Amino acid sequence: MSVVRITVFVVSLIMGLVGAAADAVAQVNVGTGPLTGPLAEVEPTSGVLSLGPVKVAPGLIVRELGWDSNVFDEPESESPKDDYLAAFQPDVSLFSRTRFVKVSAYAGLDLNYFREYTSENSTGHILRGRVDLLLSRLRPFVAAGETKTRTRPNGEIDVRADRKDNEWSGGVSFDLGAHSLVYGAAIVTSNAFEDAFQDGVNVGETMTRDGHDYSAGVRTELTPLLALTVMGGYHEDLFEYLPERNTESYYATAQLRFAPEGVINGAASFSYRTMTAVDPLVRDFSGLLGNM
Repeated sequence: MSVVRITVFVVSLIMGLVGAAADAVAQVNVGTGPLTGPLAEVEPTSGVLSLGPVKVAPGLIVRELGWDSNVFDEPESESPKDDYLAAFQPDVSLFSRTRFVKVSAYAGLDLNYFREYTSENSTGHILRGRVDLLLSRLRPFVAAGETKTRTRPNGEIDVRADRKDNEWSGGVSFDLGAHSLVYGAAIVTSNAFEDAFQDGVNVGETMTRDGHDYSAGVRTELTPLLALTVMGGYHEDLFEYLPERNTESYYATAQLRFAPEGVINGAASFSYRTMTAVDPLVRDFSGLLGNM
């Protein structure tokens, strides 16, 4: 199986958007879910437009541009279909902070174009937002996000499926000092798949699920460029059509996050997780996990 693609990762437009992106990921909001995690925590300072108290950063990402030698991930023996493709993501980020409220939001389109195999064309969207109430040391927050795309669910599934993800989250943090805080959060997610069959199996029925996550933790800034978050929580996955696949987990996680301004940047996390499945034929799991 061979795929030839010419990929352009980022095209920056309007006022140097690259600088704005770097500022936006300098820190991460506590209690975030999978969709709202990328939202900015601190106000961007370069490459943005200022509309009163609101910072606006519009841009365009060209994710793929070129030729796909195997559009449907077919075996070589079946003469794979090829086509020219283009994938664009125009977007805009918004940030505003006043004395009592902080708002961070993002909206983008997910556009995929195939010249010959138009059945693979799609128009999706990405929406996420978060509001923090700055009540002295106490900071309640709520957040929500939604994405709609047409993509392969994972590396083991060859067909593209219509996918819709939602997140609703909320919680509260409390400042222990200038550089430390504690927090508690609840996150509800849903993942729905439609219009896809793999070897006669309905992808939507096997993978559509809801997730519930409850966590608490503490974050401290070890240096101006390094933050440590230690948290623990409970998570469950509930499959709408196949409840025998339901699982529940308990976890403890330590995460180090480096600011982009440092020589080392990015994040590294280490977790201990125990997972129990409803199906007695599925082996339970306990062990260490890492992510960098």
